[in-house]
Order: sequence, then structure tokens, then C-alpha cells
Amino acid sequence: MRTTSYEKIILGVAARMGLDPAATLQASTRAAFTEYLNSRIAIAWEWDRWPELCRIEQRTPEVSGTELSLSYEQAGLEPFGEVFGIYLEDPDKTLTPKEVGYSLREDRILLDPDLSGTDVWVHYRIRPYQYGTSSWSAATSYAAGDIVRFTDGHCYQALSAHSAVQPPNGTYWKQLPVPAILAEYLKLAITSDALREDGQLDKANNEEYRAEGHLIRESDKIGLQVGGMGGRWSAKIA
Repeated sequence: MRTTSYEKIILGVAARMGLDPAATLQASTRAAFTEYLNSRIAIAWEWDRWPELCRIEQRTPEVSGTELSLSYEQAGLEPFGEVFGIYLEDPDKTLTPKEVGYSLREDRILLDPDLSGTDVWVHYRIRPYQYGTSSWSAATSYAAGDIVRFTDGHCYQALSAHSAVQPPNGTYWKQLPVPAILAEYLKLAITSDALREDGQLDKANNEEYRAEGHLIRESDKIGLQVGGMGGRWSAKIA
């Protein structure tokens, strides 16, 4: 995935708002920008089936009593976001892969129990990343799921409880980059939110228009490459 960092998005917004990006942002300003970022990235993430945010992965179902299922969160693997399809063959290697019927539950995906012992391929979208404002500190004990920002400009999410382990240690931290394909939209959209909060409605509407136009153009590019929304072009995970 082509990416940029959380900090580049925040500083890009600061520059558009007429703030000095070289100066330290006030905590309240950073908090507001980050809140807008977390709202806007969820919208942009699901605007289209962005190839860089969709994956086809081979997964092993879990057996529990008479049920066969896939947990939305499996240890060491990317959690499932929206699921588009489940197959018995690799869709990237089979023209018409056999689809598997499934049923979505609150915490798992139920499969036909007759498939026990058979791996499946799941076509899904990864979950939208969320970002935080707290700087990493060696003096803080972190719980799984905690989010920090680090000196390299990225945010990181703790994978397990620990203390004094500095990012980007991949055993304890997961990097939360910003997809490059969404970066320009996010800068424009967050600027729109900030201007609207400041009462500058005309400028806010102009930035909103530009932001949506960017997503439409990027979506159109994908449509030309893979035949429009609903294509099965995804990042391939071995």
C-alpha cells in the first residue's frame, strides 16, 4: 500500500488553515484535526472498493462444537472489515471460483460445517484506521488497542499489553499509516470541517466540493481499470 503519515496530514491541514506548520500545534487544535481525520477517513475508506484497502486472503476456519466459523479478529492477522465474498478457490487463480455461503454474526462469520478441514479465501476490506494525539512515552504502560503517535510522524496501535517498548517494534506495535490515495481528500475535507467550525461557511463549502471531487476522480480511475465499483481487484496476500 502506498502510504503517508498521520503527521503529514495534520501539518497539511495546518498549512491550509494559515498556521505555521513548523510551529508546535496547540493541543486543542491537534485534537480537533484528529477528530475530523477519524471521521473523514471512515467515509473515504468506504467510498469505493479501493484496491489498496481490499484483500484476498487464505484463511483457516475454526471449529467450535457443531459450528464452523471465521472470527472477525484472528491472532496475527488483519481483522475483517466488510466482507465481499468467500470462496473455495483462490479468485486470483480461478476464473469462476466456487462461492461459499456464509452468515454474518456479531463476532464471527458462520460457514457450512461440511467445509470443516478446508481453507477458504476471503475477499474483504480492511477496517478503517483511527488515530490518536498522545505521544508515546517510555513511562506509560500500554494496553492492547491503545494508540500513540511517534516521532516518525506515524501513529501506532498496541498489539498487546506492555511498557517501555518503543515503536515501530512490530511485535508490540502496529503502524497506522494513511493510504496515499485518500491523503488529498483528507487534507481538503478536514480543512472544510475546521473552516466550518470557525464559521467560514463559504470557504468550508468550497473545500468540501474540492474534497469530494478528488474522491470521484480517484474512483473513476479505478472504474476504468477494473470495470467500475464491485471489481475484485485487491491486494494479494500469500
